[in-house]
Amino acid sequence: MDRIKESFDSLPIAACFFDKNGVVRLINRRMLAIANWLRKGGIQSLAEMQSALHS
Repeated sequence: MDRIKESFDSLPIAACFFDKNGVVRLINRRMLAIANWLRKGGIQSLAEMQSALHS
């Protein structure tokens, strides 16, 4: 899993994967920075991401 996370973090884009319940399962550093900028405390679910993007 560490290799996957390291590779995911090195992507030149912001990316995030959610499970079928909408819970964040994998997020790279770029997306984490954006999520923290959008919503203090970050994003823990798809619903939080959608809410932050719509506000």
